[in-house]
Amino acid sequence: MTLTEWAPLALVCLLGAMSPGPSLALVTRHAATKGAVAGFCAVTHGAGIFLWASATVTGLGAVVVSQPTWFGAIRAVGAVFLLYLGLSALLSRPNESGATEKPAQPDYARGAGKAF
Repeated sequence: MTLTEWAPLALVCLLGAMSPGPSLALVTRHAATKGAVAGFCAVTHGAGIFLWASATVTGLGAVVVSQPTWFGAIRAVGAVFLLYLGLSALLSRPNESGATEKPAQPDYARGAGKAF
């Protein structure tokens, strides 16, 4: 990858990292309300974004696409993980805390505010 190809890509990754999104807002809220230990969530969120940006800038995606066996293996691992998540959600028991009170009416505006 030449510098003329790499520089715009690095700039886009930098701008993307600088712009806050829904995930950053949710992580920030979680860290602010749950204390310093939960702030670790914010650190790992930043590390994950850094890893994705680094993989993009270094051209790791091109390597994976050029190696069909790697791409197939990554796709298979991803499919197995998604199946695990789906089956875990379907087979999990509902939370039976013994409470019989009526759940509160959902506040869609507040939920949208938390998401964005």
